Amino acid sequence: MDGPLNPYAAKPHRRPEGYETHRLLTPGWDAAAQAHAAAGAGQTNESAADIYASAGAFDPVAARAAIARLDAPVLFLAGELDSGPRPRVAAAIVKLFPHAELTSQPAAGHYPWLDDPAVFTQTVAAFLARGHTAPSN
Repeated sequence: MDGPLNPYAAKPHRRPEGYETHRLLTPGWDAAAQAHAAAGAGQTNESAADIYASAGAFDPVAARAAIARLDAPVLFLAGELDSGPRPRVAAAIVKLFPHAELTSQPAAGHYPWLDDPAVFTQTVAAFLARGHTAPSN
């Protein structure tokens, strides 16, 4: 898809790996998902994006240490078809958090709340309903 509904058209080098596959395989790639993606392009801070994760932008050791101290429950909800982060990458990331859980939303891509709003809402509501409380140190 080219044109105004493709947020990556102007910067093809920024197109995430698997973007075309995501677009074709995600059942929710309808007008709402396309409009959501198109709106995101106009909300991008290009200056920040250019330095995001650039050399020296963050300290991985310090970031991992801060995550390891996070004393709060975390829900990672990955779309089964998401190309960034892919579910296997999300599974590796979730291991860094002391109080995290991972769930994969079937047949969802990068916008699981658009691909199946009911499943997304049910998953998040169930996480919140469990009454998570962070352990005290």
